[in-house]
Parts: sequence; structure tokens; C-alpha cells
Amino acid sequence: MVMQRRSSRRSFLRAAGALTGAAVLSACATAAPQTVKETVVVREEVVVTATLEPSALDRSRQVTLTVAAYGSPSHQRYGDTLKALFEKNNPSVTLKMEYWMGDDQSFLDSMTARLVAGNPPDVGFAGGLSWVQQFLATGGILDLRPFWDLVSQEEKDDFYPGPLAIYTGKGGELWAIPHRVFAETVYFWKPAFDEVGLEYPGEDWTYEDVLLAAKQTQKEADDRVVRWGWENWASYGDMWHMAPAVWAYGGDWFNPDYTQFIADSPEALAGLQVLHDFIWKEKVAPAPSMLSQQQTDTYTMFATGFYGMWMQGSWAYGNLRDKVRGTENANAWDIARLPKGPKGRCTPLASNPVYAFKATKEPQWTWELVKFWSSTEAMSIAALVFGTDGARKSAAGASKDPSQPPEHADRISAEMAECGKPAPQPPHYSEVMDTFSNIMQQTFADNKMPVEQAVAEAKKKIEEILAQPE
Repeated sequence: MVMQRRSSRRSFLRAAGALTGAAVLSACATAAPQTVKETVVVREEVVVTATLEPSALDRSRQVTLTVAAYGSPSHQRYGDTLKALFEKNNPSVTLKMEYWMGDDQSFLDSMTARLVAGNPPDVGFAGGLSWVQQFLATGGILDLRPFWDLVSQEEKDDFYPGPLAIYTGKGGELWAIPHRVFAETVYFWKPAFDEVGLEYPGEDWTYEDVLLAAKQTQKEADDRVVRWGWENWASYGDMWHMAPAVWAYGGDWFNPDYTQFIADSPEALAGLQVLHDFIWKEKVAPAPSMLSQQQTDTYTMFATGFYGMWMQGSWAYGNLRDKVRGTENANAWDIARLPKGPKGRCTPLASNPVYAFKATKEPQWTWELVKFWSSTEAMSIAALVFGTDGARKSAAGASKDPSQPPEHADRISAEMAECGKPAPQPPHYSEVMDTFSNIMQQTFADNKMPVEQAVAEAKKKIEEILAQPE
């Protein structure tokens, strides 16, 4: 059976990975005079040569820059806030905010069509690596490396290295600046632990500890499960949510140049088998067929105590916070570190970036806007609006809610600081991920074949896809 519910999750990962101060990067304004040139080409015509001299900005000239962003209420609130701040600090500049109210794919198609037509926005704040790759394939993304090279080392070091690596090209190009960053973490329901007198997860807990806790916190009544001990969406064949276990046991998904699918190693298979056993051997995690139609909103299910533990992305933080705020369950949940395996622990990382298009007629001002949009101030505002932290260490913990324990955000930041790796982004990304998901569902969701057999089948088909020309 193919689980339709996962399509929206995969769409998010495609977009996110795929779904942020005027004083930031101030070293750019005080650096010794230096000229770096970037020739911007649109339809083979040189339209502008960018210089990075401190005097390059003409603050007496009226300038209009266009920013394309998602159109949700929170994105509009965030965009309007940054627009007001930027225009206040730069009175000669007007930001034209373009908010997209439709779905992700339509937004991407619209942006791509504008790029091909030669009239994209100056700056984009939407999507993730797959979007940047698509724009890059049309030659439309501005390499930010010449600008970035003038940033002080102190400012560069303030960014988590994992998210920056996502948008760094093979030749050292910098195609975007990471903004909102997403990691994997574990949410747990404190009453489930309290009811059985079980200590909350510790900093160094393991997958063996997870299993013991899941068995004790799972609850049945009238021959049915009323609280599952564990959930992490492995049954939907989601590579992102499987990655922490695969990496914790020493495995990986692909070789460095993405020519081989290597999850058939003993280490990777061991991690996948642990997740499979949670569902089908230990029966502490549900397969989709074990849930009723009314039990498909995992956020609501966790926020009402239906799961003892839930491994999920940090993007869930804000949603959960809002669901329980002002209710009796406001402080009933907490966050734990990822469990460790034989090789430690590591989280996948995804990021919503801010990027610029080559067609801009104002490269200096466009960089000034990108610089502001990726500042500590801007990321801290985003953390409060969206409930997720930014790509800068100085913005860590900005998503803290006074009504929630401070260790919530601290533990998410700790995951990124300890070990964070970019989520896999193979060529032919969508085809590879859909192929993997459909095959994995046959073992994790339906238990129709052993893990090793499913991985072998996935390896064969995925490597055929990887061998295709890009």
C-alpha cells in the first residue's frame, strides 16, 4: 500500500531540504576597500558589474527591491516586520514583498517561469536546496561567495557549518545563506513517564533505552492501544526520519559523489532493523494500518497524550507549543536529545535559505538585503514567529517561549552543535526519494518483505536512477 499522507512531508523536505539587525555582518561595511567583480548575465547579455567597495552603495538614489516569500499569515507577519526594519535603516530603499498563497509546487513553477522569462525577484525566501538547484540549473542564481569572502571570520564562525555546507557548491560557490534550520529531535509526553514512575530521557540515552521506555509508557485498554510508546514515521519510508538511526549505527545512505546507494552495509541495516523491530517485533510503534482515520493528525495525537515519545523535526516545536498553550497540557511535554547508537548520534539538517537572482540590477543593495535577512536580529525575530531557530549560533534559543521549559530550545540547538549533517540531496532527488519511500513502505508499513530485501531492491532501482544524466 502506498501511503498518500507522506506526499506532503516529502514536499516539505524538497522545499526545505524539503520548510529568516542592521548590525549583522558589520565587518562588510568596515573592511578595507576592495573590489570584487561579479558579472551578471541574463540571456547572454551583461547587464551589470557588481563591486564590493564600501562606497558602492549610493544611499541618495531611490531603489526598489522585490522579495518573493511564502504567503502564510506567519510569513507575511515576518516579512512585513523585516521590510519595516530594513526600510527604516535604509530610507532610500523600498521593498516590494510578493507573498505566494498557493502550494509549494505552484510557487516553484511560477518562480522558475519568471526566471526563464528574465524577470525574477531580486531576492527569494522560500523553498530549500532543491529550489536553489532548480534555479541554478537555469543559470539564474547569484553566487554570493565574492560578498561572503569580505565577511569577517568571526561572523562566518557564527553560522553552524552544516547548514552552510548545504548551499556551498563544488567549486566553493555560495548559492544561498541558510536562514531557518531544521533538525531532528525527540518529543516526549511527561505524564506517560510519570504514570509508571519512569525517569525522563537522559542526555546519553540509547536506542535500547528508547525501547524500554516505549514498552513501559505504552498503554492499552479494552484490547486496544490508547497510547503508543514510540512514533517516528519510519513506516512511511521517510529517509529523513530514518537517518538518525542509520547514522547512529555507523551507516549512511550514499557515497560522497552520489553514484552509489550504500544503505545495504551491515551498519545501515542494523539501524533500519531497529526501527522495523519497534513496529513489527516489539509492537511499540504503529504502522499506518493500525491507526484509525481519526488518528492521522500526529500533532494533535501527541499533544493529547496518544504517544509517549515522538521523533520529529524541530519544525514541530512551534506547532506543538501553539496547540497546548493555555491548556492543561501546556507543560505536559518536553524535548529529549536524540538517542545514541554504537557510533553516537547525529541529526539531519535542512534549511530555508535566502538567495539572490543574477538578473538583479542592484547587486550591492541585494547583498545588503540578504545580509540583513540573515542577521542575528532577523533570525531571532523568525524564531519567535515560527518557533524554530536560525542558522546562527548567536540566534540559538531565540525560539524559547517563557511558558515552556528553556531546555526545549537548548536541546534542539545542542543537536545542531554536536553533530548535524545535511540531509541527502542526490541527483534526481524527487525520483530517488519517491522510489525509496515506496519500497520501504512495503517492509515498514506492510511488513511484506525483510528489511535487507527491501534495501537491496531500493539499491538496484536507485542506482539506475543515479546513473541517468542530470
